[in-house]
Amino acid sequence: MTFLLYNTLVTLFLVLYSPIHIIRLIMGSKYRESTLPRLGFQKYPQADKSRKTFLIHSVSVGETQVAGTLATEFKAQDPNCRIFVSTVTETGQAVAAKLKDIDGHLYLPYDLWPFTNKLFKIIQPDAVIVVENDLWLNYLHSAHSRNIPCFLVNGKLSESSLRSYKKFTQFGHLLFDPIKHFFVQSDSYQQRFENMGIKDQDITVCGNIKLDSKIPHLNQDELNNFTQSLGLNHKSLDHCLIFGSTHAEEEELALKVHQEIKIKFPGLQTIIVPRHPERFDKVASILEKSGTPFSRASQITAGAKSDEILLVDQMGVLMKLYQIGSIGIVCGTFTDKVGGHNFLEPAFYEKAFVYGPWTFSQPGFYQLCQQADAGIQCSAEQLATTLETLLQDPQKQALHGQRGKKIIDSAKGAVHHTVEAINNLISE
Repeated sequence: MTFLLYNTLVTLFLVLYSPIHIIRLIMGSKYRESTLPRLGFQKYPQADKSRKTFLIHSVSVGETQVAGTLATEFKAQDPNCRIFVSTVTETGQAVAAKLKDIDGHLYLPYDLWPFTNKLFKIIQPDAVIVVENDLWLNYLHSAHSRNIPCFLVNGKLSESSLRSYKKFTQFGHLLFDPIKHFFVQSDSYQQRFENMGIKDQDITVCGNIKLDSKIPHLNQDELNNFTQSLGLNHKSLDHCLIFGSTHAEEEELALKVHQEIKIKFPGLQTIIVPRHPERFDKVASILEKSGTPFSRASQITAGAKSDEILLVDQMGVLMKLYQIGSIGIVCGTFTDKVGGHNFLEPAFYEKAFVYGPWTFSQPGFYQLCQQADAGIQCSAEQLATTLETLLQDPQKQALHGQRGKKIIDSAKGAVHHTVEAINNLISE
């Protein structure tokens, strides 16, 4: 009955939403690229039973990076295996296209049985791996009906999600039933899954794979080439703020903070990196209207110099920017509509980092930072003062960077243990 109701509601939603979606596509919606593939109009990789095939599903940027880390480890343990990554968003596809150790990427079809069944009929993977929490009923049961084991990796379950599942217990059990094993980030997540009735022996705490990623570390020549390509020089990097993964209203905040701080630090360089590429032009318009000199990374020519504000309208370079910057401001935390990203990304390079009051999307990272006294949390109103204090105190910057790096170092091995366990489980 629950299954029938779910499929009826999904079908009804797609039918009723279609006119709105078509209008948005005509007006240049960000979903233009993904609509037809998600309806099944895309080329799926063919089955190859002579090699193990893993289908890893992620949602967007952060989860797709985890998928890349998993793919690298799967290839390390079995160079002959095949790895395919599915995503929901177009930004996720852009990240997947740059992953080195995968054999292909595709869009996850809409969660209706004919679409999901077609996918598994063609690909026939040996295992399905879902990163974090993007679980879809028909997708999981289509795999399960073909005896394809499903795994949740880097799993998490928020308190609000737990309450929602408990209100609809039958749906929750139906959703989790096809999952053979849960690899979760922390003890608190394990307890929440156990509260949903998952057996203890079916859950393993492996830590957060996002902290076990192989992050690019540029050598000096690469750093010089990278900074020059952005119109930056060593002097402009003395006091350089990186506003990473910004969302609506956070660019205005970055602009306001820049204007306040540059009074004390005239050579201040502020770099703004929007989270989603479809917002690049809008952010450029905001900066243009402000009257503050700014440059777009995509328009900088050889030998040119960036203005005091640099808008990075490119994908896949945020981690490199954290390496060259002075302080990372991890955005998505200054808006209650997002609730945060990975606060510890700047700490991979032992850089100080600041984040805002909204952290509900990243409770694991928040807990780690609080326990280690790593990073500084502040409100939007306190941000300019907080950054001024850090810029004036290099030792304090170094201390917070070191504390964050210790958290990352302690997480090493999560991906190796996870992949090793999955290989053992599918070989049983």
